[in-house]
Amino acid sequence: MSFKEANEEFDEVFINAVRQANQRGTAVVIGIREFGKDKKFQTRNALEQAGSHLGVLCVGKKLFESVSTSTLTLIKNNELDESHEFHSALALKAFEVFQGKKVKDIDPENQTIIFNNHEIKPLPFSELQTVTTNQSHCYATGEGDHVAEILLNLSPREILDNPKRRYDYHKIIQANPNELKQFKDKIVIVGITGEVKRTESFKVYLGLEERHGFEFHADTLNNLLLPDNIIRKLAYNYQLIIIILIALLGFAIRFWLPQTQKHWWLGLIFVALLIFGLNLFCYSAYYVLLNPTYYIGTFVIVYWITGKIELRWFPETNQS
Repeated sequence: MSFKEANEEFDEVFINAVRQANQRGTAVVIGIREFGKDKKFQTRNALEQAGSHLGVLCVGKKLFESVSTSTLTLIKNNELDESHEFHSALALKAFEVFQGKKVKDIDPENQTIIFNNHEIKPLPFSELQTVTTNQSHCYATGEGDHVAEILLNLSPREILDNPKRRYDYHKIIQANPNELKQFKDKIVIVGITGEVKRTESFKVYLGLEERHGFEFHADTLNNLLLPDNIIRKLAYNYQLIIIILIALLGFAIRFWLPQTQKHWWLGLIFVALLIFGLNLFCYSAYYVLLNPTYYIGTFVIVYWITGKIELRWFPETNQS
């Protein structure tokens, strides 16, 4: 939610509703677009005092106008010291409240988020990035901030539209108490459908489908509740090992096999299939993604350099 409207007529009603929900044992998590200390943030501060929890509204990076990641937490540039504070995004804040824990630290080497309860297993994330420019999809971030993100594993459209998961708000407020028992100990995301502002919707599948903002946060939350299925990028040290092995393979193919056009294409196809199979295995077994561009590029460059070296210093081995 964003509290920018000049009309504050219903602010007190909303704050009282949050306070009453909190007294009944229902935790309320509210999304905010940006940080601030001026008067327009008084409502936000009042909600926090009423017992609500605040999460940052961030969508994530876009690829070809399509959302590909979801921001989990951010560290402001001026808070990079021993007392830095982690600002959780809406989905992660809801996850924290639901699990009764709070983000304590980030482990970049193991790509995990650590919580204050040591009995809780660390939560994996896909990548830790430094923001280089102001992000239109995440107003709270600025240049030099650090964000931990996950590669978004989207739910099929039919699951999001399942009537057992989706409820009309007007029917809920008119329902009797017995009908509301199904929501006990559940996470309920409240959002709007129909015609919405561009900032409250996003595109997926290379722009072929448009979804509402609350559906994005629901998918992010589903990813967090199933941490073993979070898609991660291969750690840099393992990437380096694979690059070295591919480089050695490129050297061997160029140096010891007959250097004809046919063998060049056979070698390239073999390496491409090998990388594809390795990527498929890592994703299906561990939800880890490799970057084929690095490895195929390494093979081509090493193959070419080896050929140059062979022609200059070992011409007698050249069979082309």
